[in-house]
Amino acid sequence: MSPFQAQVRQTRLSKQPVSPLRRPSRSLANLFQGLCRCDNCGSPIYLVGRNLRGRQDRLVCSQKKKFGARACNNRTHYSVQRLEEAFLDQGLTAFSRASDFASARAEAHATAATLTQAEAEIAEAQKCVKNAQAMILRASTDDLQAIVMATLKDAKAVLGKAQMDRNVLTHKLDQLRSSDPDRLYREAEELAPRCLAGDMDARRRVAALLRVIVAQVRFGAECAAVESARIPGAEFQVHLGRERVPHRLAFTQGLPRKAAA
Repeated sequence: MSPFQAQVRQTRLSKQPVSPLRRPSRSLANLFQGLCRCDNCGSPIYLVGRNLRGRQDRLVCSQKKKFGARACNNRTHYSVQRLEEAFLDQGLTAFSRASDFASARAEAHATAATLTQAEAEIAEAQKCVKNAQAMILRASTDDLQAIVMATLKDAKAVLGKAQMDRNVLTHKLDQLRSSDPDRLYREAEELAPRCLAGDMDARRRVAALLRVIVAQVRFGAECAAVESARIPGAEFQVHLGRERVPHRLAFTQGLPRKAAA
């Protein structure tokens, strides 16, 4: 038993059993709901089993389930528990190690520096507007007043543009900080044991994080490939057939191949 599995087991033992009348919602029975696709026909993969009387949840091609083998010959029923356990145990760590956190942080720092510059431009434009407004009262002729009014108009235009740039940069910086890959992976890894132990709050949060980390999950004959939404060409392969084989993180598109830790 791995340290991760031992931690999940200890978390389960420390919790009260879930009453059959208070079963988790179906939307949380599969953390990857909405991301699963059949690798054979491209149709969504549906949850067809629940944890009733010790049976594991199963995923099956929706096309095959509705229209039979003529629509899709993918007859495999996949264990959602094995997929979740493999990815939360090894896949998150593999994706985290392969992520380029330095470039994400550099972009956030560059955006913050540009935002600081925009704030300085706003302060300078506000000063120009204030000076132009004061000069209007001291303009002795119509020609001088027209010049001051034109200067005021230009200063207000510069101020409006600077304020618009600041709003755009502020929104971008908030998005970069909220989607910091290091924070996303770290939070998901911390919640993983509670998630697999059946904590509904943890499962709800992990499901939301996976929609940022994972692009889609393709189900083939015996393997599921979890594609990264943040690393081009990276996927974590989970073997769901009868034979147990090591999981691995595979890179395509000319990138190096790595084995998951």
